[in-house]
Amino acid sequence: MKAIYFADMPKLEPVDTSEAMPDDQITWRRILEEESEVAEVFNELGSVRRKHHRWSRFIRRHNTTPKARLCKLVGWHACNPRLRSQTAYRLVMERMWELVL
Repeated sequence: MKAIYFADMPKLEPVDTSEAMPDDQITWRRILEEESEVAEVFNELGSVRRKHHRWSRFIRRHNTTPKARLCKLVGWHACNPRLRSQTAYRLVMERMWELVL
């Protein structure tokens, strides 16, 4: 078995954030305007009355976690290039954790 060293790992291409909204323009409302699926995830989580069941019920319905779903909608790997920013990711994740914890 051959050892692979970190220095030998191929370099990844940087994420293209050229179309991302400026940080000072990112608000919760703007995120929901840009990506309505974010609101759908939050509505589904909020519809579960017992807070401690929200995470597991989402996983059972979608075979993925709410966080994994939201990571495809905001942050570096967002489908919408306007939401490829750390600020958008942080804002959405903070709200998600408030809702499920």
